[in-house]
Amino acid sequence: MSSNDRPTETAEVRILMVDCTRTILTAIREGLPQREIASDYRLALVSAAHDADNPDWSAINRAILDRWSMSGLEQIKRDAWKLASRCGVSMP
Repeated sequence: MSSNDRPTETAEVRILMVDCTRTILTAIREGLPQREIASDYRLALVSAAHDADNPDWSAINRAILDRWSMSGLEQIKRDAWKLASRCGVSMP
């Protein structure tokens, strides 16, 4: 059977995070860089959109502000939303 003869199937794989708040707060406390926090933030956005978790956004955003600043929070959110949009999650 050649590759052209194979049936085309698409399977959806979804990775969700549980206990998003604790995961992100721990990552911030451990000193992970902004790009890693943005990736975790994206997973939290996707998980919340699929009702897998209910992140405490106030606590998460406050921890980001304490560590970086308003511009750091804005950058993390921009990066996270860009990544989340690739997963079909759009800004409210």
